[in-house]
Order: sequence, then C-alpha cells, then structure tokens
Amino acid sequence: MPSTVDFGHDDSKDFITSPRGRSRGSPYMPSYMSDGQACAVCGDVATGLHYSAITCEGCKGFFRRTSQRQLNYDCKEGERCVINKDTRNFCQRCRLLKCYSVGMSAELVLNERERVCKRDLIMHNRQTRSYHCVKPSFLEPVPMLAEAAKALAPTTKAITKSYLAQFEGEHDIEDDLERAVPALINRVRQFALSLPALDQLDKSSLSSLCTSNFFAAQLFHLCASPFNEEEECLRPAEGVEISHSILAPHLPPSLLSSLFSSAQTIAQLELDNRAIALLTALMIASPCMETDSLISACESSLFVQLFGVAEDLSEEPLAHRWPRFTTLVHQFRRDSDLILSALSELSAEGSRLFAQLLSI
Repeated sequence: MPSTVDFGHDDSKDFITSPRGRSRGSPYMPSYMSDGQACAVCGDVATGLHYSAITCEGCKGFFRRTSQRQLNYDCKEGERCVINKDTRNFCQRCRLLKCYSVGMSAELVLNERERVCKRDLIMHNRQTRSYHCVKPSFLEPVPMLAEAAKALAPTTKAITKSYLAQFEGEHDIEDDLERAVPALINRVRQFALSLPALDQLDKSSLSSLCTSNFFAAQLFHLCASPFNEEEECLRPAEGVEISHSILAPHLPPSLLSSLFSSAQTIAQLELDNRAIALLTALMIASPCMETDSLISACESSLFVQLFGVAEDLSEEPLAHRWPRFTTLVHQFRRDSDLILSALSELSAEGSRLFAQLLSI
C-alpha cells in the first residue's frame, strides 16, 4: 500500500515578515545570517535557523508537516535523488533524508496544541505590548540573564528546599475534596512564603492568592510525577497509576488530553527538583492584573531563575528549548482553570478520586 504523501505544497513564499513595515513578500533575515545564505537542504535562499538547521521556509514547512503528521514517504529511485530548489517537490523521501542529514530535529517541532498556545501567547503579547510569560527582563541580552540567574542561585536553592518540604514526602490522604482543600491551600501558602516578594504581601492578599492558585500548583505537582510514555500514565506514588481510563469518566476529553500532553512535555524536558519547584511556584505567582506589582516582581524573578536552571539541564542550545518552558507555563495556567471549573460538576466518586490524587 502506498504511504501517505505530502503532494505539491511548497511553502517557499510563506515568508516570516516583520510587523514593522517590511513588505509581505520579503523574508525576515536574522542578524546571524549572511545575505543570500543558502538553505542547507535545497539551496534556496534561507530565512533562519529552523529545527536546528539553516533552511528556507519551504523546507521548514515540509519538515514541520512531516513531523507533526508523522508522514511516511517512499522513493522509487533507491533514495538517490538529488535535492535542490527545482527538484525538492519531486521526492519527499529524499528531501526528508536530506533534512535529517543537515541536522534538522523532529524533537524540536511543536505539536498542534503547543503551536496554538504559542500563537495565542504571541497575539496576547502584541495586544498588551508586554509579555505574559516572559517578563521584560528577558529582553536583556542572554549573558545578563545568566549572571542574574547565577546571583539568584541561593534563592533557587531555598525555593527548592521549601518545595520538597511542602509537596514531597508523606501526607494524609483525604477522601473528600471539600475537606482536602484547606490542607492543600495551607501547603501552597507555606511554600509561597519562600518565594521572592510574596513574603511582603499582607495576610489577606497572600491568602487570596493561594486560594485562587492552589489548584494549579497542586495539579502541576501531580503532573510532574514520573510519567510512563509507553503506557501514558502518571505514577505519583508507589503502587499508584493514573491513566486516561481512570480520569475519563470525570473530565471532558479535551481537558484530559491537555492534562496528559502537559505531563508528557514535563517528562520530555527532563526537569530536576529545581525546575519543578520553580514551575510550581509560577503556578502560584500568576498576576491577575499588571497592578499586582509584588506578584509580577515574583514572577519575573522566577522566570530568571528558571532560565538559569534550564540552561544547566541540557547541552542543547537553550534557544531551542526555552519556548517549551514558557508555553508550558502559559498553557498549564489556562488548562488548570478549565479543569477546576469542570470539577464543580464532579460526582461523589470523582470528588473522592481528585481529593486522593491532589493530597498525595
């Protein structure tokens, strides 16, 4: 049976354009590229670093679609086809092999949900003229960020220690969600006191913040549990497995899919305790308005610290991985709000299940 083929779509004219007056037909040219630099795959004019290789828009789009749709191609010429600007659409198999040979990585391709979240975030940023996830400090040069993160290392250590004390270890497991909530909020409140600037909030404001965001923090802690990708299940404690089938009766399919997609992303990022602690903290330090100056200051500090930790986690260039961190924060905040709303309609069995899971 012939394999799925991506016929005849050429993205070579779908250029990235500037919102500041460049003509829509001329491509954006990054400063690190030389004028007229060739695509490593087909030799057309390249537009930037795409999935770890300098390529044109056409080859970037071809590689993205192939990876997202998991397409398979066949070659009738024994995989010996010459790939250039004129022949690149003749043999998808050889074009894909050329993409791999020049260093393009399918692991860097965002899935559809991550792309939608990233696009939503970009639109939000343009409308508000500020970053929702990446605060103004991230407009500074990377070396300055690295230095700032290094200076905040003692703070990161204190936050990690507090996280482990409050979230890890043994806890009393509740069977009733209503009874479990006060203990969960208190756990988050004790953790919040270790976060920069939040200790300056008055008791009423801190209590309101923790009450509003405790669920997102607890849910992220749960999703950061060991994740078995093959079986698609979380293992938050010894002998406890959370699979699709267990949660399916209690959550809408779209939210269930989002939850496990986030768990998979967290697992793929291979986070250490520092990163998990900082990401959990970012679920708490989520400003409702720009006037929340102390919360915004805390969020900015946490992002700087996360930047430094993320740089330590892998030898792969951070520019390739950082969007996954910021997108994860943005989408998890949104998804946790939607899941919390859905919990209001839980059955007694569902309430008991979520009380037990969040209490772990």
